[in-house]
Amino acid sequence: MTPTSMGPLLRHLRKITDDTSAPSVSDAELLKRFIGERDEVAFELLVWRHQRMVLGVCRRVLGNAHDAEDAFQAAFLALVRKAASVIRHESIAPWLHKVAYRIALRARAAAAKRASRDIDFDTVEVSPNSAEDVMQRDLASVLDEEVTRLPR
Repeated sequence: MTPTSMGPLLRHLRKITDDTSAPSVSDAELLKRFIGERDEVAFELLVWRHQRMVLGVCRRVLGNAHDAEDAFQAAFLALVRKAASVIRHESIAPWLHKVAYRIALRARAAAAKRASRDIDFDTVEVSPNSAEDVMQRDLASVLDEEVTRLPR
């Protein structure tokens, strides 16, 4: 792996571990406000905080932007439905990551099943992917799998 291909990953890891950008109100507090008062602003802030991570997981797993957006919405819909069971966590990021990853995997399986019935192999065009693009997608996929295995 070339040193330049690790640059984006290292920048991302530095950004998410930077203590200077720590939120003033915890995810748990925002979730309590959403559950107790149906505070839409609190939920909107939760979406704003975690949207990049959730959409990134969905895009990496699915590859298709439209399917990724559907999975993204489904992940936050799951948060709405299960908010009371998530409230014991200080940060909902690990929970959302796992939910988004599982939803995206199910969506990918459903899309593959649909595609296997509808493919006309005579009209399929092969698009070349650079080795670096493939390696980055594989690395991101492995990273997503490992994050889901982390303890709470």
